[in-house]
Amino acid sequence: MRSSDYSDNIAQCLAELPTVISRLAVLDLSMGTLTDNGAEALLNFAPINQLHTLDVSMNNLSLNMIEKLSQLNCKVIAPQQNEEAEFGSRCCALYE
Repeated sequence: MRSSDYSDNIAQCLAELPTVISRLAVLDLSMGTLTDNGAEALLNFAPINQLHTLDVSMNNLSLNMIEKLSQLNCKVIAPQQNEEAEFGSRCCALYE
């Protein structure tokens, strides 16, 4: 699910599918277009804590959201975020 133009949608869909998350050890949403909206859906989804690792690096998350994600019971990777997070300018890091 890495490098997706639909990271927020993926996060919201995963938050409605607990059986999918229960089968994953690592969720890699890196190099995509994940915003605070998609990350909030993950935060409100208790099974996300069953993951070993959540990689949300190189997305469009605020520092506040990264701090919230860091409170999860899994390893969160979020060192680098895109500076430009306006809707019209979001794109996957892999395509840049």
